[in-house]
Amino acid sequence: MSYAWLILGGLIGVVAADRKGFNMLVGGAVGALLGPLALLMFFASGPKVRVCPFCAEKIALEAKVCKHCRKELPAVA
Repeated sequence: MSYAWLILGGLIGVVAADRKGFNMLVGGAVGALLGPLALLMFFASGPKVRVCPFCAEKIALEAKVCKHCRKELPAVA
């Protein structure tokens, strides 16, 4: 059973590192060492955000209107 946590933690570490732009080998090693805590790292990455070009506040990536300054946002490429 302990091998399952090592494998699962390593896979989750690789995926989390890839999503955040970190080294996937290091992410896999850290994920395998953390075991069950790797699940929390994976799910705690949160929603994707961007910065409003008009008021510099964080907003959802898919937002069409800034919730802070109410300006219409350019489309995301």
